[in-house]
Amino acid sequence: MTYTPLAASGSDKQVQYNDGGTVLGSEAALAYDKATNQLTPGDSQLHPEQSTNPATPAAGKITCFASDKMATAMPAWLNEDGTLNFVQTSFAKRHIFELSQWARADAASTVNVQWRGGAVFAGVGASTSQPTRATTNVHTKIPGIHRVTSATTDSAQATYYGTNLFALASSGWFCSIRFAVNATPTNLKMFFGMTQVQPPVGTDVPSTLLNGIGIGCDAAATTLHIYNNDGSGAASDADLGANFPSRDTTTAYDVFLFLRPGGTVFDYYVVNLGSGNTASGSISSNLPVTTGFMTPIVWMSNGATAAGVAAQMDIARVYLEVFDPS
Repeated sequence: MTYTPLAASGSDKQVQYNDGGTVLGSEAALAYDKATNQLTPGDSQLHPEQSTNPATPAAGKITCFASDKMATAMPAWLNEDGTLNFVQTSFAKRHIFELSQWARADAASTVNVQWRGGAVFAGVGASTSQPTRATTNVHTKIPGIHRVTSATTDSAQATYYGTNLFALASSGWFCSIRFAVNATPTNLKMFFGMTQVQPPVGTDVPSTLLNGIGIGCDAAATTLHIYNNDGSGAASDADLGANFPSRDTTTAYDVFLFLRPGGTVFDYYVVNLGSGNTASGSISSNLPVTTGFMTPIVWMSNGATAAGVAAQMDIARVYLEVFDPS
């Protein structure tokens, strides 16, 4: 007996369905492309997780997909102009903290810093003015920069940190920081991330900070490093290389840090906003003790031999989502 398959209804790639129990129907607005694993429902397009953005959609459409451009896969969409957008996390399931600064766009205006979400932020160093925006480079174009300048004495600090330890490592958290350097003394040290220690002191070095996860560099290093450490010994140290210079005052960096629930896997994603270079990784060893609470820290020091030169950091964003205990 020869089997003759039923003729498909509609056009190529249109999804078939049982129409009334007797015939196959098709829908022009619901199409599936097996080559790209892409489902197009109406004026939207649904993709699985993508390491690079899908093609820009046609006019009047959006492309929905899971983007891994923030250390972990998150729901995102592309507008018809190619703009990448992320879905906002619900406040019903996350406690969200954000460091915000309020000032005019001109230089020397007063800056009021607020840590929204219920925690308290403290700082060391002069932080009363906001740099003037300009079109010179990506660093000067960034809005809302909060500049913090250390003293010029040896091992002076420019820092902001949460005075409350409120992110439980075992529950997991997501942290995003946008930063830049604006003054680079010879022995510059820096760390941007999460720790169970508040705050570091001017003689500390990032590679020895305990119970921390973040990005930075030890004294005189010319590139940025990813550091992670448990409650003892030295931190694990991943050099991000020449594409991530620690002393480039013309660029800025986005760093996304994700400690998964359970506290046993850490993911990071770093973007050099000037060059577009990225770095990412997943780490499952030498992580903060899961019973500890953590807080964000943005920190610079001019080093043990400062030679009368200050360290200066520019912070555009600190954002933290604390997950509900499981």
